[in-house]
Amino acid sequence: MLAQVIGEDGHITIPHFYDDVEKVPAAEREMIAQIPFDEKKYMEAIGVKALKGEKGYSTLERNSCRPSFDICGIWGGYTGEGSKTVLPSKAYAKVSCRLVPHQNHAVISQLFVDYIQSIAPEYVQVKVTPMHGAKDMYAPSPCPPIRLPKKALLKHSGKKPLAVRRGGSIPIISDFEQILGIKDRSHGIRGWKVMPSIRLMKTSLWIYSVKELKLW
Repeated sequence: MLAQVIGEDGHITIPHFYDDVEKVPAAEREMIAQIPFDEKKYMEAIGVKALKGEKGYSTLERNSCRPSFDICGIWGGYTGEGSKTVLPSKAYAKVSCRLVPHQNHAVISQLFVDYIQSIAPEYVQVKVTPMHGAKDMYAPSPCPPIRLPKKALLKHSGKKPLAVRRGGSIPIISDFEQILGIKDRSHGIRGWKVMPSIRLMKTSLWIYSVKELKLW
């Protein structure tokens, strides 16, 4: 049943799952394409021989600006030491979805519940228990928390920074936006390979970035 949630083309098959998904701007996709990324090294790092995902999108795009369906754990039957001929009567799974801007976690949870129940065969009883979720938070490039650090990095490193979205389970960030009306932004700096100076360089760039934010 869970295998049916992802189609052969990597597309999530839950009806209406993509209804509120915003199309990634062409300019952003072009920027992501410029980010140095070695798929061979990536595969070696995670121990696989091939990559699979939603058709029409690169690995970086799938990992950042496209929603996902993830099976986090599966268990059932006898799991102790040794062998057993016991036939399991129950099986369990925990799943999650990484959502993108404009997707509502409560809506998606209900869509998943309805879909799983609709494809369950008559000889299986299914119980789905929604747990928790959080509202999305997206800070576009023109806003100060993005624009000013990029300006500082360009000014003090001499290289134009390339941004890529990253999903994260930090609900309080969206609370900042809803309650305080401000955009928060978590940054990461990558791309320097001179190991003895990498920490100092990152620290210096962060200092310049903070200075730019203070000027704002």
